[in-house]
Amino acid sequence: MLKNENLEAIEIFDDVLYDHCFDDSGKIMNYVFVSLEAGLLWLTEKLEKQTGIHTELQKNGKPAHVDKYIRSFLIQGTQELLMNVATRHNAQNAAVSIAQNGRGIEVSVEDDGTGYDPTDMEGLTKHVGGAMFLKLRERLHNLGGQLLVESKPNQGTRVTMVVPPYITKGH
Repeated sequence: MLKNENLEAIEIFDDVLYDHCFDDSGKIMNYVFVSLEAGLLWLTEKLEKQTGIHTELQKNGKPAHVDKYIRSFLIQGTQELLMNVATRHNAQNAAVSIAQNGRGIEVSVEDDGTGYDPTDMEGLTKHVGGAMFLKLRERLHNLGGQLLVESKPNQGTRVTMVVPPYITKGH
C-alpha cells in the first residue's frame, strides 16, 4: 500500500517528467507509455490541471494497437493540438477521442472554442497554429495518413489525425 509520502514522490516525478516532455518529448514518449490510450489520458489530465479547461478522453471500441513510432507520433501530435487549444481557441471544454477503423488509427482533438471559417486559409493557419499545423500535416502525409480539420465560427474546432497503425514500406 502506498503511503502519502510515496504519492507525493509520484506526483513530483510526474511533474518533472511532464516538464522534460517539452524538452525532448520524442525520447520520453517512446519509453514511458505502454499504450496510446495511457499517453492520451495523461495529456488530457495535464491540460485540465494546468489550464482549467475541462478535458476528457473518449475511446471508441477496443484499444488501438500501434507500433512504437506511430504511438509516439500521435502522442506528440495530440500534445501540440492540445497546447493550441489552450493558447488560441478560448475553449472551456476539450475532448480527445481515439478510434481504430478501416482507415487506421484516428485521434481527434475537439474544442468548444472560437472556431473559424474553414474556407479562409489565412484564418486556418492562425487559428490552428500555422507552422505547427503545416508540420503536423506533412508528417502525417509522410506516414501515409492525413489531417482533417472541421470548424465553424463560434462553434469550435475538431482536428483529426488519421494514420495507419504500422509503418509500411515507402513511408
